[in-house]
Amino acid sequence: RELAARAFESAGPEAATGRTQALERLARLRARTLGRPLESLRSGEGERWIQLLARYTPERAVALAEEELRRDPSDPGLWRASATALLAAGRPRAALERLEALQRVAPQPETARLVALTSFQIENDPERFLARLAAMKRFDKHVAGDAVLAFYDLLLGARGRGEPDGILPALELWRARAENGLATPEHGRVLALELFYDGRREAALSALDETCQLARSALEKDMLEALARLMRSAPARPRRQDSPPPPGPAADDAPGKPGKKAPGPKAAAGSGAGKAKGAKPSAPKPGAKKPK
Repeated sequence: RELAARAFESAGPEAATGRTQALERLARLRARTLGRPLESLRSGEGERWIQLLARYTPERAVALAEEELRRDPSDPGLWRASATALLAAGRPRAALERLEALQRVAPQPETARLVALTSFQIENDPERFLARLAAMKRFDKHVAGDAVLAFYDLLLGARGRGEPDGILPALELWRARAENGLATPEHGRVLALELFYDGRREAALSALDETCQLARSALEKDMLEALARLMRSAPARPRRQDSPPPPGPAADDAPGKPGKKAPGPKAAAGSGAGKAKGAKPSAPKPGAKKPK
């Protein structure tokens, strides 16, 4: 794994070459161990491989997570790692569905943390995030020391309280991002937007410039640079739309008839009843027994 990581890191402009070499390392490891689950070789090894691939080739990380889960569907760590791979691949809704199912079956503080952060990424609902965070603090004393959760607590709490300088402590956490886990484009983008809506255009552009250096791909960097151009051309302090308008009826809904209801948590976490005969699930559900 360390050799694969070095192949990724030392590739530089030859990113495709480094990716090929790293994946060849994984293939050779698989061959030498006769396809055994990575977790059976060393505790946490599957998670570490998934996290490594998620940084450089997210879709391959998703595929590896599915392979490992089919071999050992009872490991909560693998389920969390698979959700982080889905997040890296730009599939937050699939990641959230997986995390919520895992939290129902095997609740753990780390899973609750990922549920809160992923939900905010999708919903952009500060009040709901802060309510989740308050509930987590009541049940887990270690939440107060989590730098990432503290970062969002400071950012969103400052927005709700209307304190002009409330955002500055979050900015201090961002400056120490290399040590506290905030060094990802997602966190930098949120900070830049909060600074911009707070009327701090130059600080927002500076945060975006730093975030561009963390981009994992050329496309991600282009998107961040496009956001910076929009900030430069926007009014000095644009109005924030905190809540999007309610969605209209789906195109296939008949006029005057209620739309279809989304499946509830019970249906989302079900065992797959009602699927077409012969259909195979992409991966087992959390808590499923390991196949013999």
